[in-house]
Amino acid sequence: MPACILNTRRRPIAGQEEAVLKRAIGHMEAHGRPGFVTTSLATLAGNGGYVTNTIQFESFDALAEVHDGILSNESAQNRLAETASLCQSVETNILERIKSVEDIPDGFVPKYMVRVIFTAKLGMTRQLIEALLETRESNPGMKPAIFRPISSAQRVRGTRVFAHLDDVRAELARIQDRETPGKWVEFAQTAIRMVDRIHYRKRP
Repeated sequence: MPACILNTRRRPIAGQEEAVLKRAIGHMEAHGRPGFVTTSLATLAGNGGYVTNTIQFESFDALAEVHDGILSNESAQNRLAETASLCQSVETNILERIKSVEDIPDGFVPKYMVRVIFTAKLGMTRQLIEALLETRESNPGMKPAIFRPISSAQRVRGTRVFAHLDDVRAELARIQDRETPGKWVEFAQTAIRMVDRIHYRKRP
């Protein structure tokens, strides 16, 4: 059974950003599972202002077990509801992990996370995934993670982490300056890039 992640994106009410961030980190510390808490840093209009929890699971069964535990725990539900009351909106999504981040250098400490959400052309999701995997293997340095959400038949997500903000800039410049676009361009309808700051990380 493949591994997966649970993403919870919260958009705080104006003035509650710090409170929501602290509570999001508290939720992660309470369950103790590996994952991240990030906040929006550079996004397109309509995709910013989020506090995002990413929880990693070794299988879908493991995620379901944790979810069952929350549903049977009133105090846990109350804590989540209290956090939600500080937000304009709360979104959740489950994503199957196709590939993990690989070739991480010794001593590397990620500070920034870049998520690129691809929307495949109709009927071309499989081809898009294959093209992204091919591009992933040909890229130098760390290999990005590749996910597909279970809520969409067309979307695929790539995730990379960086130690420095200038590395984020340089990676985008490398993509833009490439003479030949990646093969994935043939199969993608849109690609939305979001840059987040990492505030909390727990390794598996």
